[in-house]
Amino acid sequence: MKFSIKTLLLVIATCVLFTSCFEIKEIVHFNKDGSGDFQFIIDMSAMKALIEMAGEAEEGEEEEDPFADAGDSFDEQIEAISKIDGITSAESIADEDTYMFGLKFSFADVNALNDALNEVFKDEGGDKDRTFFKASKKKIERVDAVNMKDEFTKLMSEGGEEEGMEEAMMFFQDVKYVAEYTFDRKVKKVTNKDAAVSKNKVVVEQFLFQEGNDTKLDNSIKLK
Repeated sequence: MKFSIKTLLLVIATCVLFTSCFEIKEIVHFNKDGSGDFQFIIDMSAMKALIEMAGEAEEGEEEEDPFADAGDSFDEQIEAISKIDGITSAESIADEDTYMFGLKFSFADVNALNDALNEVFKDEGGDKDRTFFKASKKKIERVDAVNMKDEFTKLMSEGGEEEGMEEAMMFFQDVKYVAEYTFDRKVKKVTNKDAAVSKNKVVVEQFLFQEGNDTKLDNSIKLK
């Protein structure tokens, strides 16, 4: 997504008046045999009108589409994930109508899922063999939650525009990471006290930059 940090801050500064204007979603469906589907989505649908307003051209200038290259943002990861044993249907998500961007794939088992997530959340120079999920016959565990606050801070630092970093973090107060897990059977019990459980679905919402918010994504889910 190639637009300047200043433009991003302008959009978010305006958008902060709205609730949950920017979400990162981790959506996983687990089948009884251990296979399933994974989606990682950056959802800016609530910011659509504001981002389009920020991208409007001055008189005599060509109108700029801030997400013109968004569809290519995950190409490298898609290529790497597609080569992993047990991973199929890997493709990018680039819906410019709803402003949702990301990637999705299907996995044969939890080992393939972990291998793929090591590519999705690859940290150069860091651990390349992390375990994100564990699975047994009647239990799914989320054991290694990515620190998205650190990821955001790192991304902004790499942009070379450190000036105004603290102000930027203030504008991210409503940004949240949503972990949604669904199953082909009912949920019996969860260990995460902040999880919302509804029949065969478990959802945990984590506000990334709100002071005092200690919600964790780690969870152990027992199934019937």
